[in-house]
Amino acid sequence: MLTHGGGHSSDTNDDLDEASSCKHKMMVVPISTLLQFDGIPSFEELCFAGLLVEWKKGMQTAFISHTWLGADHPDPDGEKIALLRSVLLQVQAGQLEAHPHWTLALSNLTGLRHKLHKLRGGFVWLDFCCVPQRATQVSRRSKAIASIPSYIARCTHFLVLAGAWKHRTDGSPRDLHAWLGRGWCRMEMLSNALAPKPRALITIESSSAVTMWGSGGVLTRGWVTCGVATGAFTDERDRTSLGPVILSLIARRERQALKEGDLTFYRRLRAVTGKVLDSTGLQPTLPASLDDFLAEYRFKHALDSGQTSPLHCAVLAGRADIATVLLDKGADVESAVRDNDVRFEGLIKGMTVLHVACIIRDRPDLVKLLLARGADPSRTTDGMRLSSLHFAAMGGNVGNIDALLAHDPSLGRVGCRFGGRPFVYAVMYGGASAIQHLSREYPELVEVSWDGKSTASLALTTVGDVATLRETLSTAGGDVDFVGPATSPGLRRVFRATDLMVKLGTLRLVPRQRRALLEYMAYSSRCAAIHRAAYTGHLLAIDLLLKSGADANSDRHPYNMQPLHIAALRGHHGVVARLLRAGASPTARCSRGRTPAAWAARSGHHAVVELLDRAAAGDGVGRGGGDGSAAASGAEELRREASGGLSGADRAVGSWAVVRLAVLVAIGDGGATRHAACA
Repeated sequence: MLTHGGGHSSDTNDDLDEASSCKHKMMVVPISTLLQFDGIPSFEELCFAGLLVEWKKGMQTAFISHTWLGADHPDPDGEKIALLRSVLLQVQAGQLEAHPHWTLALSNLTGLRHKLHKLRGGFVWLDFCCVPQRATQVSRRSKAIASIPSYIARCTHFLVLAGAWKHRTDGSPRDLHAWLGRGWCRMEMLSNALAPKPRALITIESSSAVTMWGSGGVLTRGWVTCGVATGAFTDERDRTSLGPVILSLIARRERQALKEGDLTFYRRLRAVTGKVLDSTGLQPTLPASLDDFLAEYRFKHALDSGQTSPLHCAVLAGRADIATVLLDKGADVESAVRDNDVRFEGLIKGMTVLHVACIIRDRPDLVKLLLARGADPSRTTDGMRLSSLHFAAMGGNVGNIDALLAHDPSLGRVGCRFGGRPFVYAVMYGGASAIQHLSREYPELVEVSWDGKSTASLALTTVGDVATLRETLSTAGGDVDFVGPATSPGLRRVFRATDLMVKLGTLRLVPRQRRALLEYMAYSSRCAAIHRAAYTGHLLAIDLLLKSGADANSDRHPYNMQPLHIAALRGHHGVVARLLRAGASPTARCSRGRTPAAWAARSGHHAVVELLDRAAAGDGVGRGGGDGSAAASGAEELRREASGGLSGADRAVGSWAVVRLAVLVAIGDGGATRHAACA
């Protein structure tokens, strides 16, 4: 047991803090230099050529987080450098765009702004390039690795390079879902979240799938819920050796919050410290009494109000004893969170104390306490109208699920604002364990589909992982390619708007903060599960769906697009190749008359166009065949893009469509786009 260390000091200079934690000088690579290489160069190779630069304050620098694809080299087959070069070339040209994930647009958390254009002419930090690699440099390498949190604090951008790759040796996935599961990657995510100036987390899955998340991390897979030490490590000793580093990061960030007067962040951070330290062998010393608790959290009294109340903090901290005393003193068991905080994934405006208890920790004793003191389990949030059981399902907390259903069995049949029941949210967010538990203990709550979407498709709606998809296919069964009509009037209104914009070719005129949501609605929300996997570039999900009988040429899509069209549109080269091998037709045309190559060309994915053209020419890639029309349509689209894309008339009509859409999204409280929540 140990204390936070320095938690009450408010006069610490954070620059000195950061400098003292840097045990090895930070070396970076100019983007222009890295672009000269066909493979990822090592630290020693760059040093010998005099191509590394020591970082100085003011440099625009991107920290690149990733998982290695080989035991001794991060990119033995050159897959990673190909994507990195493609992205960095866009950076240098000032053309790279990072779109907020559609769930952020849905929640109106669109205050995030990408500043990737500032990285033009800048630098990158990549471990293989910037950390000594030779066995004779173990001491220097250890110091550099220990300095990674400091390096992240110095960087102006935080990028996650996570294509649809597999490890060369064991074939294990190395995509975004694998990145989220690795302990060291979680450590880097935590270091960014607790940096003095945390950066938006930008995931790069293909040259067009560049997605921006809040600094708190990927939805329901952020730094609070995904503890560093609960992740996967190659060296098990790292699990405990990182504990003091994590504690130091927390203490430094607490001092900064106090210095800035940000009591909300300070209180929430202190409350989740124990959870963040899970499995490290360390835990903070807990305040023994209510008075000690209030003093530590800087509250004046038990009924203190603010963005976060004492009761909220006690629940976040898992302190049933403190919560009991607070309730005895009259604390409001129905008090709600008053803000959306992208720094803490899982906390949204309108969540009650019970909601927080249900999603953050699996503590049925705490849930039972709140229920016994009058917490209403059927009370919902203001916007999406999510209940406590929705949150327990989202968190995958099976003990909380049992406590709620024992209290009120009808909760399992209560839908959110647009009808989605808790099982649906377990599928979308909660993971395999929650689905397995619900299907075993509450089979009457299992749903095969919802509002025109199969549960397999819903499993790929947000983050999606293969374990969840596999459990869903096993549990719910049904037609793996099922697609039905949307029943929600709100969803139908939004679909009419997006369909019009696709027809007019004006979707690209929509402001960036809304475009990601609308593109998702247009291309990925009314289709089979394999279309969704193609949209996100989820290669392992594609493999599983094909093995489960999914049709590689399914055109169950509003524009009769096949999975190959979708993968080409998004620039997922690996998925395109996999679908071609499965028999997908490179010459198939959607209802817009476009081939996959034409869709790839519209998005500027030249390498994908070349792959599809070769397949259409019948050179042995995929099915082949065709008369060259795919290549012709691809070339035509490339010329159209080069000449400026939309005509003046197109833009005029497109502007009218944007206005029409703006009227739609203003409908109701929260807007029509919120109807996309379960799309």
